[in-house]
Amino acid sequence: GMANASLLSQCRALLATARMVKLTVPWGVVQGIEVGPQDAPPVLMVHGWLDNCYSFVPLLTELPMNRRYIALDLPGHGHSSHKPKSIILDWVLEVEQIRKALGLEKM
Repeated sequence: GMANASLLSQCRALLATARMVKLTVPWGVVQGIEVGPQDAPPVLMVHGWLDNCYSFVPLLTELPMNRRYIALDLPGHGHSSHKPKSIILDWVLEVEQIRKALGLEKM
């Protein structure tokens, strides 16, 4: 209904302001989107199993734009490179490598 149309229009407006992110990591590339001021405090958004960075778009329409929101596709998801023999426990190390590639301070 009307609420869905409004959310869709908010999501489209947000995506129009999104910047594409492409990082080189040891296993290939990690890609995603970021919104908000580039000099604002960063918020790294990590999706779950079998998901991708775009699942955060509806949430991002509700968040204050006083942060740099970085939503990335984890290895083997969305537009990011697959990582051979990766297990879910590797995600902690992968997120740490992504943090370093973004040049973010430790969280």
